[in-house]
Amino acid sequence: MQSNKLTDPRLDALLGTTQARTLRRFVRATGLAPKNILRLGLELVGLHLAASKPPKDQEAVRLGARRWVGVPAKTRSRLARLAVTARWDRAKKASGGRDEIVVEDETEG
Repeated sequence: MQSNKLTDPRLDALLGTTQARTLRRFVRATGLAPKNILRLGLELVGLHLAASKPPKDQEAVRLGARRWVGVPAKTRSRLARLAVTARWDRAKKASGGRDEIVVEDETEG
């Protein structure tokens, strides 16, 4: 005879009495496996954490956009290209002139 995993005393030791009792109640109420209930709970916590990230500073975004008011598109494009080229040149100089980024394998001793 196979023992019921929800009556295993190790569950109380692992989760604590209150959480184990709540998990048992959810299993009875939903008919889902404990593994699936825990997975859904973790997913809900992940969604909550993602939703509670601080919003971007909208004032900073508006100030960035305001900087370009009245500047023709052609000039904005040219300045953006210059900025990107300068960034690439700095990265190339920092990497010793290599065109590619080399990632060393950490598994080798």
